[in-house]
Amino acid sequence: MGQPSLIANRYEILQELGSGGFGDTYLAKDLYSPSQKRCVIKQLRRIDDDPSSYELVKERFNREALILESLGENYSHIPSLYAYFEEEGLFYLVQEYVEGKTLTEIVLQDGPQSAVFTTKILQQVLKILKYVHGQGIIHRDIKPDNILLRKGGQSAVLIDFGAIKEILNTQVTTKGSLKSSIIIGTPGFMSPEQGIGRPSFSSDLYSLGLVGIYLLTGKLPNDFIVNPANGELNWENDVPMIDSSLKNILTQAIASHPRDRFDNAEAMFVALNNVEAPLLTPRQRNNYAASANTNADTFVISQAKSQGMSGQPMHESKNKLTYLSWLIGSGCAVFITGALLSQQEFLTSLFQSNEQSTADTIENTQTVEVDQTPQDIPPEPPETEPLLGYKDSCGDSLSGKSVWYRVIGESSILEKIKSNYCGDAFLREDNTAQVASFGSRENAQTFINKLTQETDSEFWIQKKKA
Repeated sequence: MGQPSLIANRYEILQELGSGGFGDTYLAKDLYSPSQKRCVIKQLRRIDDDPSSYELVKERFNREALILESLGENYSHIPSLYAYFEEEGLFYLVQEYVEGKTLTEIVLQDGPQSAVFTTKILQQVLKILKYVHGQGIIHRDIKPDNILLRKGGQSAVLIDFGAIKEILNTQVTTKGSLKSSIIIGTPGFMSPEQGIGRPSFSSDLYSLGLVGIYLLTGKLPNDFIVNPANGELNWENDVPMIDSSLKNILTQAIASHPRDRFDNAEAMFVALNNVEAPLLTPRQRNNYAASANTNADTFVISQAKSQGMSGQPMHESKNKLTYLSWLIGSGCAVFITGALLSQQEFLTSLFQSNEQSTADTIENTQTVEVDQTPQDIPPEPPETEPLLGYKDSCGDSLSGKSVWYRVIGESSILEKIKSNYCGDAFLREDNTAQVASFGSRENAQTFINKLTQETDSEFWIQKKKA
């Protein structure tokens, strides 16, 4: 099938982004949008062409698409689903175009990550999973390719849910119901119970634990040796200086049996809150390691709990066009171009407060005996100007608007917001804090990105009709 130039007489195809077993993905612009904004279109194909299953598949597709639309509309850490439709026997999803980096791309570019970065990312994704699981939905394909960080604010976004993929691979049983013909998930990151077609909420936590190990080591699950006695991965030796509490959390998350894992996403999040910040940043550890190799007799580190890089060789990306796995379907998703923040810039903007704490701790706990040691320790990054200042009122003028977008946060952040950013923030009846309202989702998301970067708190968008 050749590449179409126009879909549904509305979406002009700009570029084919990928093709796989589930269908084709295109970058397009919406001709009906005033700004002709870009979007990503997934053209989905059924594996089973049996006409007897078509109507059942279509009905389930519509039902699942409604659920995905609701998830993206009510939670800014899941890409918005703009439209879904069926045309000439093909199913289509039209999704928000998001700029950012997947965790895979971050590791391929910068190597294994620090425990600070890893812990923060895990916590952000756990907040998303708490919301998703609260809606009764299992993601089923948690992996580094399906977690991206938005450009700018660098907040985590979860993409590529597995429900639609399952629907497109169903067959009609003798009783007239639909049954999936394949197992949804990614080998290596998929839990044992999911591998036999019985996923649970705990299966997502298992996969996320392996994502954390990937960030720390730069190695995929299949790269590790498996203990033949219990089936567990032997990964700890690749991060020899990892804090014991973080190691125990990841070990519990990837336990073979669900009963040995965390009860839910919130329990794992709370456990991560108790992990102490590492003593060394990746750059500082690299400097110390380099000094140790050349000054082995005089280089001493005492009582350190530093986290950092395993030194494993990384493979170069084979595709210079950076792309992200899309919310629905395999191998096709949100694509990004343009200049992106470097790893150090990201750490500076998101975890600046941890950098100062880290430096103070090093001074009190490390003994370094190397000639001209001060030159071996890199200086702290310069202070940056705040992204936001105090305003009596935040947001847009909503006069004449029929739809607007509220920025909502947890009640615990209210006083900080009122004192430092938005004086008119208030507590709502549902015990959440309303920070501002905007006339467009894009403006609301930009505001959230900046606010998240400054406060390190959770915010989301709520669409409201007049």
